[in-house]
Amino acid sequence: MEIMAMQLTPLELFALDKLLDGQESIVLALQCAQAKVLERVETRDGFYSVIELEQPPSDLGRLAEREWRFRIRNKSVGGYFVCWPDGESSLCLEAVLGREMPVAMLVPELLV
Repeated sequence: MEIMAMQLTPLELFALDKLLDGQESIVLALQCAQAKVLERVETRDGFYSVIELEQPPSDLGRLAEREWRFRIRNKSVGGYFVCWPDGESSLCLEAVLGREMPVAMLVPELLV
């Protein structure tokens, strides 16, 4: 049975762009539709996604875990995104939200 892959959402692309600042080869691979989401799961505190790069840069496996903290514009709530490599061709992305913040509030235009 073949797994149905999904496209990256604008929120996932935004978060990865922030997290991977300075990692041009990986960002370029993500932006050029060379990535697919194998799994996307909403959790109690946010969500996580498993992203496979079809032609991963050779340095992907050496990428250190990265974290980007954010808050919602004009609100006192926030959270963080974190990503890390999962083997030589995949990345995991996780969003962790604070204080009962609904995932629906996570839109790139509101994150600072």
